[in-house]
Amino acid sequence: MAHPSPLSNLIAEIYPIIASHLPLSLTPPTLLSLALTNRHISEIVLPILYSRLILKNEDDALKMIHRLLAEPDLGKSVRELHILSDLSLVTLHGKNPFDVVTGLTKVISGGFIPFMHTLDLHLSSGWPESSRVLRTDFLVDLRKNCPRLRGLILRGVTVIDADVSKNPCLTWGTPGLPVRRSVLCSCLLIARKDVTNLTLNLVKFTFTYEKFFKKLSSLSYNLHTLNLRGFLGPCTTDTSLFKLTFPNLLSLTLAGFVTHISREATTFWVRHPTLEYLDISPSLKWFPDNFVTSPGFLPNLKHLKVIHNGIQ
Repeated sequence: MAHPSPLSNLIAEIYPIIASHLPLSLTPPTLLSLALTNRHISEIVLPILYSRLILKNEDDALKMIHRLLAEPDLGKSVRELHILSDLSLVTLHGKNPFDVVTGLTKVISGGFIPFMHTLDLHLSSGWPESSRVLRTDFLVDLRKNCPRLRGLILRGVTVIDADVSKNPCLTWGTPGLPVRRSVLCSCLLIARKDVTNLTLNLVKFTFTYEKFFKKLSSLSYNLHTLNLRGFLGPCTTDTSLFKLTFPNLLSLTLAGFVTHISREATTFWVRHPTLEYLDISPSLKWFPDNFVTSPGFLPNLKHLKVIHNGIQ
């Protein structure tokens, strides 16, 4: 006679906590394995599986997007949506009704996932520039139709103003893919003030970062995780970043940034004792030469990646 699984003794509220600690790549197979244990655990675990959708290829993403559009009640269970997608030749040649970007836009604009708090979209390098575009209308709909949104991660995605084709004289950026100068600032204006996780790939500005960092400051209080990545090579910052304070920041990644005012950068680190994760390895000159840390410097730091030979 089979003995009941010890997992059956766990209260249902424990399972979402367990799931939240699983690596993203292992979450679907782990939860599916748990669901096979018995009917009792299956009834608890399967709704959790749909609450944290992790779609690791175009086929899975398109199938789920079709389901979300066809089954409105299913989308009410979604709290996190993570998509990693390539672009197949079948889709590129129009043999699928839409690609992942267009489908996701339909889902967001239609309000099919109203309780989502995290969106993570990563488009692989196989996407042509003309297809990896999200218009700012998408971000407006995201804020309006997903009022609980706290985490926004966009990788391999280009954001352009919806009316860019009407204002070609105001455009700049990659040839053949115009982007208005105000786009990133517009994204930050659209973002909710209570967003806690923000990842942005920045293009190389031909003007000062001051306006961008001013908009970023409006989100500073609630941010726990901030990832800023230069997109077209190293970007020299002015002192605008150093003037900001993120009182609850736990994780910071700065990639492709260069500063020549390293002593002012040091005061920035002093103001952020809450930091636990700091990755500035692709960046340069964030510490002065022969920098000596004090006993109270970044007291909560657990992970540090930095390019520097003179830190003691």
